[in-house]
Amino acid sequence: LDPSGRIETWGTGARQVFGHDEEAIVGQPIDVLFTAEDRAANVVANELAEARARGQATEERWHLRRGGERFWASGVMAALRDDDGTLRGYAKVCRDLTEQKHTDERREAQLTRETSARAAAEQATEAKDAFLATVSHELRTPLSSMLLWAKMLEEGQGSERERAAGLAAIVRGGEAQRQIIEDLLDLSRMVSGTLRIEPADVDLGATVRSAVDTVQAMARARSLRLEAHLEASERVVVRGDAARLQQVLWNLLTNALKFTPRGGRVELRLETTARVARVVVRDTGRGIDRSFLPHVFDRLRQGEGDATRPAAGLGLGLSIVRELVALHGGRVEAASEGPGCGATFTVELPRLGRPSSPPPPSSSARVGEVPPERPLAGMHVLLVEDNLETQQALVWLLEASGAEVSAAASAPAALAALTARWPDLLVSDIGLPGENGYELMGRVRTHAAAQGRPPPPALGGGV
Repeated sequence: LDPSGRIETWGTGARQVFGHDEEAIVGQPIDVLFTAEDRAANVVANELAEARARGQATEERWHLRRGGERFWASGVMAALRDDDGTLRGYAKVCRDLTEQKHTDERREAQLTRETSARAAAEQATEAKDAFLATVSHELRTPLSSMLLWAKMLEEGQGSERERAAGLAAIVRGGEAQRQIIEDLLDLSRMVSGTLRIEPADVDLGATVRSAVDTVQAMARARSLRLEAHLEASERVVVRGDAARLQQVLWNLLTNALKFTPRGGRVELRLETTARVARVVVRDTGRGIDRSFLPHVFDRLRQGEGDATRPAAGLGLGLSIVRELVALHGGRVEAASEGPGCGATFTVELPRLGRPSSPPPPSSSARVGEVPPERPLAGMHVLLVEDNLETQQALVWLLEASGAEVSAAASAPAALAALTARWPDLLVSDIGLPGENGYELMGRVRTHAAAQGRPPPPALGGGV
């Protein structure tokens, strides 16, 4: 280069790296080998100035080949001077490092991916450990109470009032554990995408009343005022699964009751527009930090991280609510002014203008009815349950309802009993050893068809 930075000589190596022929490039400023952004930033002038001041300048940057292709290169710009120090020009040496640059970038990207994957795995492990600790705590808490009360009852200790309280505590503990298991099953269905609803026309007002009736005892036990306001003057019908909608309302109500201190108030309000049914659950409880509101419906997320705090729960109830509301074509949102200011949860569901069929009566519509004392009187029930203690309890329950019970612990034993005497009702566990409950039902239907008779009504479950 001459002292002004124009190219005077062009070697074979330069032609191979940059692609320019000597006759085409000699006489042009070296700027043509730099990118537009570097030229705009005066990189060339700064490099020449540094070479003049320090004897040479080194750099690694993008350069341009003939045709505008970019490549990564390292370069040394050296100042050339006479013996008396007069600047005669510059010499520039470049080395193409494009492949090395790409290799370094790939290595860096791989390292970033591995670091991210490791961090994600550690986070997942921490979340799993925290979840297992929470599940363990939530299972142990009612179990400890149940075992203590059961021991007291077994030894005949306590007054009649204390024994009644113990029995109630055992029932509550069992219900709490059942709810935990159901939430875990729903979580599994959510993760696998198999959570489903069975749509029908649902009287939402009746569902609301039923949910409120279900949690009234919990509200009284915590000295809370639970109020329900149904403003609609006509029946509010939505398309959905009545049991799942009641689960949504129950989750919201129990959540509000758990996090509202004694003497507080929980209010449920049913409002309607021409197209929307809106259920609002408002409490005077501990409230939600505004920074946590965007995460309140996330799975396994809680406003406080301590799994041992009172009424912690699994952190699944609200995520299940969001999933179920979405399956009904609705939406749910949470609002709170912050800690100590209570919280409001609002569910909106599409309203049916005209029901396609009359909704079935909910449990709340039958509250005033008096069930028969022995509803199974005169019926022969075949019970199939492999767990002896559960079998004994179910036999007692069925006989207390007036049924005559035959019990079996496996599918073959059940088929033998069925052959000996045809039952009016079949109650079977699903998780039987060997042949499971579904396979048993199939064999019962086959057996019934061979005899030319209808199969008995059947109930199944994982007891």
